[in-house]
Amino acid sequence: MNINKIFAESKATLVCDRDLMEIDTSGEDSVQLRETILITTITCDWNIRAWTFLEAFRARQSIHLLCKNNKTVSLRESVEIVHRNGSLDIAILLLTIPHLLPRVQYSEGESIATPEKYPEIWARKQMYKPLYNGFLTVENSGKFLSHRPASRPGDDIVIWSLLLKETVYESAIDFWRSRQGDIISTGFLVSTAPRVNIWRLGWAPSSPNIFSNPSIESKTRSMGFNDTSSEVGRITPDGLKADWLFYKANAVLDPLPALNREDGSKVLIVVCGTNDYPSNDVAWEWKGVHEWDFREALPTFTRKDDILLV
Repeated sequence: MNINKIFAESKATLVCDRDLMEIDTSGEDSVQLRETILITTITCDWNIRAWTFLEAFRARQSIHLLCKNNKTVSLRESVEIVHRNGSLDIAILLLTIPHLLPRVQYSEGESIATPEKYPEIWARKQMYKPLYNGFLTVENSGKFLSHRPASRPGDDIVIWSLLLKETVYESAIDFWRSRQGDIISTGFLVSTAPRVNIWRLGWAPSSPNIFSNPSIESKTRSMGFNDTSSEVGRITPDGLKADWLFYKANAVLDPLPALNREDGSKVLIVVCGTNDYPSNDVAWEWKGVHEWDFREALPTFTRKDDILLV
């Protein structure tokens, strides 16, 4: 009942994790010690759950780590030390933990920084790129939560809501209905996440977590991704309206432009069905995402505008 108030008024997060609590900080405060602390934070159990992701993200201005003998260390201070003086390989790992990095406010001059004119400011902005006005987009937050389990059914939607700084929703139906008029990346939707099982929202993930669908084998799971090159769709009261690459076989869709997965091993396509084709007002029912065997040639897709998914 008070979750929003707690996150809004809390001053700090104190991380208590067994691995971190074994680190002895009583000796010299060296760069090597800070590197150990940072690597342990990235890989510890605390950093793999959905609720703790939310704790970290909302408190990233002031995260403190409990180490051996009840000594605390500032994560922000450790990040800054490693970023300035640590191993390049370890500093690069900071790009994998944007939810742990403190929020940065940019002046008007900094907001237009280029790599040529202000290389340090530009590099800093790239590190914080996944953040949007201090909070996450639906796509980025969904991507981060795609492999992080929540403790109870429905918690993942609550967490998703809190990452967006808005009203807390406990059901996926309410979550998506509240977003009518918003846009969403079609590339993000092409995942094996489970879907809302009602008309007009059949395209919408019922959970960001791809492991919450027991009917899909682990080896065929694919997380949602936020590819800014893919077309966006608009959420309407009638469903999702967007432009897709289209092949009529009852229909097969692919995000615009055609996207290959990063590992190059598979191509995911959306399978839809309708009884009304070729009517201009046809509504296509989302049937699921199919993994196309990359050894077989894909059919020839053509662009089709304003496809309505329900």
